[in-house]
Amino acid sequence: MWREKITLLNNKIFNIKKIGRKRAIMKQLYSDLGKHYVILEFHRSQSQLLIRHLKRDVDKRDYNIDILFMPVRKMILPDIFEGIEIYVLENNEIPEFLINNFGFSSGLDYGVFLIKTRDGNSYYINAMLVGVFHNQLDILESRWDRLSYYLGEEKLFYMQHEYSKD
Repeated sequence: MWREKITLLNNKIFNIKKIGRKRAIMKQLYSDLGKHYVILEFHRSQSQLLIRHLKRDVDKRDYNIDILFMPVRKMILPDIFEGIEIYVLENNEIPEFLINNFGFSSGLDYGVFLIKTRDGNSYYINAMLVGVFHNQLDILESRWDRLSYYLGEEKLFYMQHEYSKD
C-alpha cells in the first residue's frame, strides 16, 4: 500500500491509495530540479503547452529550455515550477481521481504525464507527446511568434506510442 498527496490548483488535497499489486516504476523522461520554470503559453485551439526556463546571465548560458506538450487534453498545473521532473505513467499508475473527477484518459495515443517539483508537489498533463528543446529566442518570445518550425536543439522527444514506418 502507498499514499501520495497531490496538491491541486484549487488547494484541495487528495489522498491516493493503491492496494494489492506492487506499484510499477514510473518512467522518468526529464529531470531539472535546480531551475525555475514557468508556463509561457497555452494555445487552446492548437492544444499546445509551452513551459520555459528563461535564459539568464546568472546561469551563464545563452539558451532557454523549452518543454512542449501537445496535443493537450487536460492539465492540472500551477503557473510556476520550482524544479521539474517529468514522468510518463503506465495505465495501472494513473490515479483514479484523474479519470473519475477530471476526465483524464489514456489510450488512443494519449498518455498521462506526472510533473513533480522540487518541493514534492505533483501535477498532471494528459497529452500525446512531450519535447524538450534548447533555443536562443528572446526571453518572452515563443516559438509560435516565428514563421518557422525550428524549435531549437532537441534534447528529448517522447511520443506515447511509436508508429512503424511500414
